[in-house]
Amino acid sequence: MFTRFRASKAVILALALILAMVSAVSTAAADPATGYESGALTPPPPVTGNEQKLIRFPAQRTDSGTQPYSFDPSHIYLEDGNNLLTNLHNGTVDMSGATFATVSAETIGVQLTLQRWTGSAWVNHDVSGYYVDNYSTYHAGSKIVTITKGYYYRIVSYHYVNHSGVYESGNVTGISALIN
Repeated sequence: MFTRFRASKAVILALALILAMVSAVSTAAADPATGYESGALTPPPPVTGNEQKLIRFPAQRTDSGTQPYSFDPSHIYLEDGNNLLTNLHNGTVDMSGATFATVSAETIGVQLTLQRWTGSAWVNHDVSGYYVDNYSTYHAGSKIVTITKGYYYRIVSYHYVNHSGVYESGNVTGISALIN
């Protein structure tokens, strides 16, 4: 029963993340004077292909090992991680992230870094502390951060698991969003 509750929490979080991401995506037209998206103070950042897609669900364990979306095929305990940037429309954003493990790990955690696009480079705007739990298969953290409107922001999240003397970690780069 406890396992089913954890799975239900993960499904609910995944659905909430999808809804929040859909509502956070900007669809503004370009400003004719600058060529930038309406309200943007810089051109958009380049897309590298390393950004997470809308959402990454936890990997599925099978007899043949971990299936796609895991950080590293050799990982035993770190299953997956994701992050989400939500525009709260009042000069603040909510940055959140979650880490998933294949077992009830001794330590599981996530750290979130909010980055701002300057027009030529990503710079760290805010770094959260570590959100840590013990003996869990899932842990999430969230922080509300004040931002300057008109810039593109993204989250880079650091996910880790420490279990039975094995430390595994990975990073997830979120998709960027213009925050107006």
